[in-house]
Amino acid sequence: MGTSIVPNLDAIDSFRVLTSNFDAEYGNSSGGQILVVTKSGATRMHGSAFEFLRNTALDARNYFSQDRAAYRQNQFGGTLGGAPFHKSVMLFGDYQATRLTEGIDTGDISVPSAAERGGDFSQTPLTGSVSGPHLASLLSTRLARTVTAGEPYATVFPDGKIPQSAWSAPAQALLSYVPQPNAGTTLFATASTAETLSDNKGALRADWTHGKGMLTAYYFADKYSLDNPYPTGTGGASVPGFDATSSGLAQLVSLAHTVTFGSTALNEFHLSFMRNANAVGQPKGGVGPSLASQGFTGIVPLKPPTEGIENIAFNDFTMGVDTTALVQTENIFQVSDAFSRILGKHGLKVGGEVHSTQINTHPDVVFNGSFAFNGSETGLDFADFLLGAPSSYTQGQARDFYNRNLYVTAFVQDSWKATNQLTLNYGVRWDRIRPWDEKFNQLQTLVKGEQSEVFPNAPQGLVFPGDPVFPPHLRPDAMTSPRASASPGALPLRGAASRRRSLARLAPPAFTSATACSIRPTKVCQRAS
Repeated sequence: MGTSIVPNLDAIDSFRVLTSNFDAEYGNSSGGQILVVTKSGATRMHGSAFEFLRNTALDARNYFSQDRAAYRQNQFGGTLGGAPFHKSVMLFGDYQATRLTEGIDTGDISVPSAAERGGDFSQTPLTGSVSGPHLASLLSTRLARTVTAGEPYATVFPDGKIPQSAWSAPAQALLSYVPQPNAGTTLFATASTAETLSDNKGALRADWTHGKGMLTAYYFADKYSLDNPYPTGTGGASVPGFDATSSGLAQLVSLAHTVTFGSTALNEFHLSFMRNANAVGQPKGGVGPSLASQGFTGIVPLKPPTEGIENIAFNDFTMGVDTTALVQTENIFQVSDAFSRILGKHGLKVGGEVHSTQINTHPDVVFNGSFAFNGSETGLDFADFLLGAPSSYTQGQARDFYNRNLYVTAFVQDSWKATNQLTLNYGVRWDRIRPWDEKFNQLQTLVKGEQSEVFPNAPQGLVFPGDPVFPPHLRPDAMTSPRASASPGALPLRGAASRRRSLARLAPPAFTSATACSIRPTKVCQRAS
């Protein structure tokens, strides 16, 4: 899913990159943090507009491709800010749209030759043997002569040709979906099919300055739609005709209230909600034909709305409807408060944060089945396909998961200017990160000494939903992180330590975003893991 909140670059006022031993105010990430401050309006109206363009006419053909892949990109938008109603209320809005059409080059894919499509394998001898009595019986019926288990295929088809009478019904129905060679006798390549992207993002910020401080509200939305011609990342096809779509909407709403108390004290309160909803790898191309109409028997489609051309994986390519789509919604609620005060040579700051995450996952785990042919029967994957002898068949069913997590933190820090040339920064941070749990208690966990009754052969201590003893999670995870640094002149010296106790949950969320978003309307935090 990646980073979900990415503001328009023209709406960014400044940013900071925090790495290693940063202040105790920041935590929950060892890799670093990026703090982004968005622009605010001004008393006078001001704005900007932009357009970035790329076009196929400006590109060269890939040296190894027969066609010049299409590439048309338009990225346009603008910003507008001012105080249209009152000088104490300033507004700033931005918008950015992206339209992309990018031809995807398949590269050279090895496909059956014209002769092999007709069952002629005389140029590539069959090396396997009939694997068992069931297949021997089927071949005996189709060929109207006796075929025995263990008989070499070189004997079954002495001329290397598999007659159509020996083909399976699904092979006959699906042969037209197997690409024909167009770059030699056994190669297929094309760059004529394009991936299309439509993305719209925008934000609105309002700042109200009152007697003792400022109230800021911020709203951001990013909606996208992607049509991928080769959705291999979700178990889909690597050849044309089986595209899949992905779409999503990321939203952030935040409020911040900053209040000053005289010239030495400041309080910052932040409240936010982020929602990132995505539907990834939804089948489009190839959807419609029933499995029965393709000659399959005994397969019950577990997701009829996406029933279509069966997913078939060969050694060098995959065709058919993709198999592992995902619908997921992530909700993040955050509230924090920090109080700062100057006391002589000390700059004190104390605060805390509560961060609640919900991840609702609705996976598709090969609901309608998938076949793989790798030549385990005859020695050639396509010959196995014609005979209907798959190397494996996969079909699954998965529950929906509703993962939950709660993160609570508190900190106190001080910046002490000991001398004109020495400043000491030190503080302590406490984090409580509760292990992930599931709303309906569906995740396996560990209980010392317990033997699972659901899966009796499981290792002792590993329990599953349905077992008599099944806690929702293990135990809280708490961490205390003292931090200190000194800056004598231009040379900074830093140190940090942490003490934590944890027992990680055995099963993390099935699919999670790598993004945590700050609640600050003026700061959008993207935390690297």
